[in-house]
Amino acid sequence: MTTIIIKYTSFVLMIAFLFNCSQQSKRQLIASNEVQIDANQKKVFGDSLLPSWPIKDIAIDTIPGISLERAYDSLLADKQGDTVTVAIIDMSMEINHPEIRNHLWVNRGEIPNNSLDDDGNGYVDDANGWNFLGNGNGNGDNIAFTSYEYTRIIKKYRSVYDSLGGKAPDHKAQVYNYRDYLKAKKAYDEKKVSVERQFRSMDSLREKYFANKHLIRSKTQKDTFDIEQLHQWENEFSNDSEMLTAVNDFKLYFSKNINDRRIAADMLMVSKKVEVMLALDYKDGQATGDNKNDILDNAYGNPNVNHNLHLMDHGTKMAGVVLSSFQSKKLEKIMGSIKIMPLCVSGFGDEHDKDIALAIRYAVDNGAQVINISSGKYHSLYPEWVKDAIVYAAQNNVLIVASSGNTGLDLDLADNIKYPSDIDSKGMEISQNFIRVGASNYVLDSTFVHTATNIGKTEVDIFAPGEHIRTTSAKENGYTLSYGTSASAAMVSKVAALVLSYHPALEVSDLKQLLLGSAVQYPVSVRRKTNDKTFENLPFDSLSKTGGVINAYNALLLAEKTN
Repeated sequence: MTTIIIKYTSFVLMIAFLFNCSQQSKRQLIASNEVQIDANQKKVFGDSLLPSWPIKDIAIDTIPGISLERAYDSLLADKQGDTVTVAIIDMSMEINHPEIRNHLWVNRGEIPNNSLDDDGNGYVDDANGWNFLGNGNGNGDNIAFTSYEYTRIIKKYRSVYDSLGGKAPDHKAQVYNYRDYLKAKKAYDEKKVSVERQFRSMDSLREKYFANKHLIRSKTQKDTFDIEQLHQWENEFSNDSEMLTAVNDFKLYFSKNINDRRIAADMLMVSKKVEVMLALDYKDGQATGDNKNDILDNAYGNPNVNHNLHLMDHGTKMAGVVLSSFQSKKLEKIMGSIKIMPLCVSGFGDEHDKDIALAIRYAVDNGAQVINISSGKYHSLYPEWVKDAIVYAAQNNVLIVASSGNTGLDLDLADNIKYPSDIDSKGMEISQNFIRVGASNYVLDSTFVHTATNIGKTEVDIFAPGEHIRTTSAKENGYTLSYGTSASAAMVSKVAALVLSYHPALEVSDLKQLLLGSAVQYPVSVRRKTNDKTFENLPFDSLSKTGGVINAYNALLLAEKTN
């Protein structure tokens, strides 16, 4: 057995330990408790608990979840919460999913489908949210593929900087930070080489795949077949080397889940990287009819928040994480207080700063109390537009929760800035309403963090469950698993919404400090891949500002005491 000492992150709020001493064994912070955890914890709780692991409690279940079941049992069972709206700034969303449709935010001031802006908010027929990737007539182009941000930067400023022949511009000539331009150009050139190689490889695979399929069809008159038939044909055509090659190739395809649909989807994606994401002649904003370089030009988009669902699943998955009771019937009651506001800004490629900024403002103006942003990028054409929107949200008491990203980077390093960001040019926070989240795992060993999570003692505020998270899907079976910091951000948004539901008077700065201050630390070392492809072991508490994992029970208990 291994003894793990669980620590509470904030000494400022330790006074809460003195609260309700008569029930202290039942209602105390998860802090400095010695919890016995088997070294091979994953095998202890097994696969049966995996779907519900995020809501479990370290002290009661020996599982490092967010202690939501414990919060319900100890603090919420006999209480009714207020309605809280969480805006999901993401891809389009399957709003008709059975686990989402009853939680969908409804704009009571808008009459759907009458082509009028009934509530006068500047958005026509926005009954449930807004699609910033749609055109104005609502039934035409809805964008699924967008440029990379470094492509936009190069398109806008190459005529200024490339003419200098590699020389740094003087101050008067500099219309965009030259260092950022060079960084964008380097990223673009590297990506272009990678995509061209990927396209050739994918095109070769497609050609070979369908040639093999055509050969098998000509030999067997079969358009569809399974692995058993391949084994039969291996014997039947044992003297036909050409057929044997095709059969063996298809056995490999089956083992790697390569089929007609997968080939088509992969070819579409790599083709769009060439035609849109990296194309210097692609015109952003043409389909939506807006000027992407003018933040004041905001009359674009449409109310179709569930477009292109055959391609896009991320928004649906994030809504599911925020809403899910994780197979616990008793939690359905408290999750019923959360409403979801879909705001579509993300396609395949990078989000426009303009779309993100206007989506944040839309969420604030239309009553969202929490904004969840899973998107992110390492280049930004108009970062100030988004920062202004973050400050606007803070001024209106709205919390913003953002994922840290899944590229294995230390965001504290100067070259690894991730956008959106709440840091100004001097490295200072511009507001107290922004939380960035890393992804934790369910096993208290060297794998306690998601393998690709970004970290940062300054730039990442807190961690949350982000491994093997069961959630909703826009795909055929309606459910899937989510991995990474997007799910973690949604988990923090979930806790924030529940705290506000039961403590609606909290100011956003107090809410942020309460969520961070009630995190639980786990003194384990985690294994991380370094930039030179080697590995290092780091203390988990060195990976973020709090050094801990979000905890709903602690946060609600502290809110009860301090509010």
